[in-house]
Amino acid sequence: MNSMRCCRAVLCAAVLLLLPSVLRAQAKAAELVRVLLCDTPGERAPAWMAKQGPDIAVLTGYAPADAAAAAAYAARYGHPYAAVSDSRVGRVTVTSKYPIETVAAALDTPGDPGFLHVRIAGRDFVVLRLTPFDGYHRLREAEDAVRYLEVHQLTETCTILGSFGSVPLADQEALRDAPGALGTLAGGTDAMALGTLDAAVQATFMALSYHDPLSDFVPLSRRTRGFSAETPSVHTLHILVPKADTKNVRGAAVYEAYPERTYFGATPVSVTFAPNAN
Repeated sequence: MNSMRCCRAVLCAAVLLLLPSVLRAQAKAAELVRVLLCDTPGERAPAWMAKQGPDIAVLTGYAPADAAAAAAYAARYGHPYAAVSDSRVGRVTVTSKYPIETVAAALDTPGDPGFLHVRIAGRDFVVLRLTPFDGYHRLREAEDAVRYLEVHQLTETCTILGSFGSVPLADQEALRDAPGALGTLAGGTDAMALGTLDAAVQATFMALSYHDPLSDFVPLSRRTRGFSAETPSVHTLHILVPKADTKNVRGAAVYEAYPERTYFGATPVSVTFAPNAN
C-alpha cells in the first residue's frame, strides 16, 4: 500500500514538472507569425532586425554567395534557417525561426526574375523581385509568377511578397497627381520605371483576388509620406494576401527608421498572421 502511494506521489510530481513545458508548447503554438520584408539589407540591418524580432524575414536586393552565407547572416538576428533563390538576377532570401521547406528556387522562364517559393509554419510564401527598369518585362515576369500560382493551385493560400518596382496599387489614387510622379497608370513604359505609378503588375495579381493588408492597417499618409521623383514612396515593397486568407491577418506595419540606404525609399514592411491558419 505504501509503495502504491509512493508511485502515485512520484507520478503526480512528474506531471507537475512536465506541466510548465506543456503549457509553454501550447503558448508557442498560439503565437502569431510576423513576416518582415526588407530591401537591400547590409551590415547595419541585422542589429535592427534583431530588435524587431520577426518570425520570418524576406530579403530582396541581398545576394549571398550561397545558402551558408545566408545562414551566417541570418544567425546575426537569431534566425537558424535560411533559403536562397537560384535566380541569376535579383536574388531573394528568406530566413526564419522555423524550418523552411524550399518548394521552388527559380521560375523556369526566360526573364529569370528573383523568385522563391517556400513553406514555413504551414504557410506558403512566394517572394518576387521584379525588374525595376522596364515596365514590359516587369509585367511579363508577373504573368509568369501568376501562371506558377495557378498551376500549383496556390491562389487562395499563398502570400506574395517582394519588390515589384512600382508603387502599390492601394496608394496610386492619392499619388496619381503628385508632383514628380513618374510613368503612367497605363503601364509604366518609361525606360527607368523605378517607383512609378505602374498599375499593370499589381492589377495582374489583383485579378487573382489578392489584397494589400497594409491598406487596412497603415494610414495612407504614412504609406505615401515623402513622395517625390527621387523618393517615390516610403512604401514600395509589397505584401499581397489572398482575399480568402485576409481573415487570418492580425496586423501590418511600415517601418520608417530602417538603418540601411535602400533603392527609392523602399522602407521595410511587415504582416502578422494568426497561427496555423491553413
